[in-house]
Amino acid sequence: MLRSAEATAAAAGLHEETFLARYGRLLAWALQLTGGDRGQAEDLVHDAYIQFTLSSPDLAGIRNLDGYLYTMLRNLRLSQIRRRQHAPGRSLSALQYDSAELSLRAVDPRDQIRVQDELRQICRYACIRKETSKAGSVLLLRFMLGYYPREIAQVMRASRQAAEERLRVARGEARSFLENPGGLDFIRGHGGVSVGPEGYARPTDELLHDLRRAVFASCRGDCLTAARLAELYRDAGDETPVEAETLAHVVSCPRCLDAVNRLLGLPLLAERYPTDTMGTDSRPKGGGGTTADGEDQIAGRCRRRARETFEHRPQELRVSVNGYVMASQKIGARVSEQELSVAADERIDFVEVFSEQEIRLLFLCVDEPPPAGPHSRSLKVDLSDGRSLEATLSFSSPWPTVRIAYSDPEFEAAAARQPAAVIDSP
Repeated sequence: MLRSAEATAAAAGLHEETFLARYGRLLAWALQLTGGDRGQAEDLVHDAYIQFTLSSPDLAGIRNLDGYLYTMLRNLRLSQIRRRQHAPGRSLSALQYDSAELSLRAVDPRDQIRVQDELRQICRYACIRKETSKAGSVLLLRFMLGYYPREIAQVMRASRQAAEERLRVARGEARSFLENPGGLDFIRGHGGVSVGPEGYARPTDELLHDLRRAVFASCRGDCLTAARLAELYRDAGDETPVEAETLAHVVSCPRCLDAVNRLLGLPLLAERYPTDTMGTDSRPKGGGGTTADGEDQIAGRCRRRARETFEHRPQELRVSVNGYVMASQKIGARVSEQELSVAADERIDFVEVFSEQEIRLLFLCVDEPPPAGPHSRSLKVDLSDGRSLEATLSFSSPWPTVRIAYSDPEFEAAAARQPAAVIDSP
């Protein structure tokens, strides 16, 4: 029987509390596993937090919780190493990721210069475009500032469908801009904004800071009064759209944007991107097993990473066993299913499902294979908008089999929508 929303929220809170109470210990273990590389160790702990809270295992059924979490960290580390050694030969462009931060986190170190240059150009495009089209403002909110489509719709005072359509238009224009910077009429003759020199890679946190600083430096016009903002956002059910000029100011003004966040009950800017903790290549190796960050900062960072996974809508699913990718499948229906036999030369310790953006959506640990353990085990993860992902590992056949089922109730409705024309009106 499905749990109520209240019960689900309570369970998630209990798992978060249980995990964060052990954060220092887990980080110390992760540092040992990574040879003292603090950046990779923190990534391991964050990944473990995401999967532990998303899957919400029955705590009463875990005999040794510390041993359970250590095994998860060890398996995640093995996956980290093997994925890096056997990374696919293709590389996505920066625009194919949900956000600038995700593109920097997932990109091969050898592609850092290319991706960072793309991000600078995307930021320049959006800062210019926001003055004449809401598409630019929407791309800044999603790609540079870390807002989700549902939140963008609230800031725009529009439907989520309208927000996603604007985002689709913006990505298409930005792609054209990357291919031919002078080919878009609204760009010609525009000085744009300065996002720093191209041709070299900066530490991740510094680049993200530069991009967001450029967004806020592009702000035009006077700030909205408290009365005007209250008038625009007082009725949560009202979808009277915000004019393009007003939206362009709001998304590039920290003061006005945080005022809107408060009125809508959305996370403030400071909660969205604590850039001092981002990036793996700029953080020093070594360090103790504890962190000097406050508990609130640690919890906020973990929740933000977990929500990225919860909100992510994959276009492709990649099934991995013991860190090796076994199969991939494009998502093309309301329910996408896949079953594969695993001719493994080693014991199966874990099964993972990734998206095309290298976001891990599911992590199934096998603590005890047959005959000591059960012949079949399953794990289901609930995602945003009623979506779910389930993996079942069975040892009943001559070869172990893995079955994956991804369900998206909104897929058919989204696929049935006719692509809208580019709308540049306010």
